[in-house]
Amino acid sequence: MTTGSKLLIPANLKQNNLDLLRQLLAIFVLYSHCYIIFFGTMDREPVKLFSGGQTELGTLSVYCFFIISGFLIVRSFQNSKSIAGYFNKRLLRIVPGFVVAVLASVFIAGPLGTTDAAFAAEPGKDYFSSLPLPRFAVELVTLQMPEISFAFNTVPVPGVPNGSLWTIQHEVLCYLAVPLLAAIGLFRKKYLLPVAFVLAFGTMLLLQLPQLAYYYYVDTHLINFPGYLPTFLVYFMAGAFCYLKRESLVRSKWLAIVAILLIAITARFGGFNIVFPFAGTYLLFYIAFHPTILYPHFARRGDLSYGTYLYAWPVQQLVMFYFGAALHFNLFFILSLAFTLVVAWLSWHLVERPFLQLKKVPQVKPAPLPHAVA
Repeated sequence: MTTGSKLLIPANLKQNNLDLLRQLLAIFVLYSHCYIIFFGTMDREPVKLFSGGQTELGTLSVYCFFIISGFLIVRSFQNSKSIAGYFNKRLLRIVPGFVVAVLASVFIAGPLGTTDAAFAAEPGKDYFSSLPLPRFAVELVTLQMPEISFAFNTVPVPGVPNGSLWTIQHEVLCYLAVPLLAAIGLFRKKYLLPVAFVLAFGTMLLLQLPQLAYYYYVDTHLINFPGYLPTFLVYFMAGAFCYLKRESLVRSKWLAIVAILLIAITARFGGFNIVFPFAGTYLLFYIAFHPTILYPHFARRGDLSYGTYLYAWPVQQLVMFYFGAALHFNLFFILSLAFTLVVAWLSWHLVERPFLQLKKVPQVKPAPLPHAVA
């Protein structure tokens, strides 16, 4: 076992920059989305330009979210006394905020950003009478991104009240997978997690072939963009692996430098998606548990990262709808960020934190966890 001073992830997990990183990642997603919402295309997005279209800043940030989730969720599972307790914690963290964000996006932001011209061909119709409520109910229950074809009808990205929400469903699918993976011994038997990772990694690479790229966007009516699930599983399992192997992972500034170089070189010249699950994961935890630059109390006054992610898109759509024609891109970003942080603060204090406090409610006769993680 590696000595504590040389560990990538120290024994004291509370000393970390994870809250800070999650907030920065949410802001990076907002910034990346500014390009498509302002210009109607991602062609000018800096990371997309640098990488020759291999990736975008928002995409990289979402991958990092899944790495962090894999680390924290497996830890949460192993620290839970029961499967019921595990799901209680996970659902209280993710679902209330998501549901309120969907309702706010569809029933508040949507009508505020939609003109009467959207219903010119159908006299007597308006926003609320035109809502496809049965489909919307299915999307809400299955944690899908809502699609309202007539919403935001005059902005560069019409018909999308909240384009960020589709990844939340994939996050929950990863949560659901954790007890199943534990039950088959994936976290206990040394060879099983690498095997599962290789399978997911291979599937991810196969789906990136031009002949199979269709599956990234096929509409199953139940899962948004199902082709992305193997990719998200790769990053989720990378984070889980780092948690499970934290006592043997070495901290090295030279490995961090190599990771940076590999990310930069492959982003510029190709092969980025092969390298980033490894180099990106190492670099993320190198920063998250840096021994001298630490902000463990960053979110002590409130964790705004989830709210920032949930509400950035509809706020950006509204800023574009009301002020877009008069704004420079940089001012559009600043206004969008400022308004989003206000809404994220409200989300934390009015929705997320009150539901998180319900975690303290004891479970009655919980089902025991699988012995695979004992």
